[in-house]
Amino acid sequence: MNLIQIENRTGKVKLNDAVTPWSSDDLIGDIEKLYGAKAVAENLCVGEFTAKADDALETLEIEINSPGGSVLDGYRVYHSLMGMRERGVRVIATGNGIVASMASVIFMAADERRITQGSRIMIHEAQQTVGGDSEDHARAAKILDEMSDEIAAIYASVTGATTAEMRKLMKKETWMGATEAIDRKFADSIIGKSGVDIRSLTAKPPLMGLFTSRAELENKITGYEARINELESEVTASATAIAEAQAELATARESIASAESPEAIAILREELQAATAATSTEAVTGLAIKLIASAEAPEAIREAISAQASAMLAASGHVAVVVAVGGGETPSAINREAFNQLSPHAKAEFFRNGGKLLN
Repeated sequence: MNLIQIENRTGKVKLNDAVTPWSSDDLIGDIEKLYGAKAVAENLCVGEFTAKADDALETLEIEINSPGGSVLDGYRVYHSLMGMRERGVRVIATGNGIVASMASVIFMAADERRITQGSRIMIHEAQQTVGGDSEDHARAAKILDEMSDEIAAIYASVTGATTAEMRKLMKKETWMGATEAIDRKFADSIIGKSGVDIRSLTAKPPLMGLFTSRAELENKITGYEARINELESEVTASATAIAEAQAELATARESIASAESPEAIAILREELQAATAATSTEAVTGLAIKLIASAEAPEAIREAISAQASAMLAASGHVAVVVAVGGGETPSAINREAFNQLSPHAKAEFFRNGGKLLN
């Protein structure tokens, strides 16, 4: 039978990853292959290995550089280390890099806690992403609050602080450098010189939550991808709607720019009335034609003023001026003097509609 050989009766393991079901399985497997004096006395068997006196472990050293992760899997590692202490093994933990979230709970399982200069310890509340109705959220809130209380109690038992004091630090997400960790009694001593890239410590660590299985993580990813597709469709629809609205706005602005203002039309009507009162045939004819032929005047106004001007001229014994509107009336018949007062556009329309000049 192959026995694990312990060098100088000291075993060494590392947690250099997020706390997941897979990393926890590997670490616990390594820990359980190490034996303590109590395990030897009780003839402990782990798989095909049996604890022997020659392999009695005195010290277990665990180096931690982890952003944390799953609460439940972190507890498995924590209790495995506590089990080694029960076997009579002294557990020494060294924080070398980042000891955050659930990794800081594992750090608390050691008899002695060391931290390298430049490393960081972070503690915060248990977290979880929850979907569902109010009952689902209430249930999750209760579970998270209980977990945070349990974790705070572990911190308090090591540091000598109260659970309430630890919860206060957790709620505001507390980061501690090596010196502060010593002051708060999260660590016992500072060792070595830091080779850690401090820039990497600014990254947000994984949430300390309950999602641990690969299937759950894959479901979450699928849900996020579906939501991204929905948002992309909404963006496309919004872009189309914006383009249509901009086109309508441009058309409306063109219409407004080309329309004759009400004030300008009112001035022309006043000039027409003044000229009629003075019985000036030329003035009446010219202004009437100018107003009627205006491309900007609303259709209804052109028709009304045309009828008024014709009636006024007929009553004075002058030849009526009739301009075709919409292609449905008789072409104009005007004298040359009135024709000369037309704009180039109006003259073209006059002949296009079959107009005749009177001597």
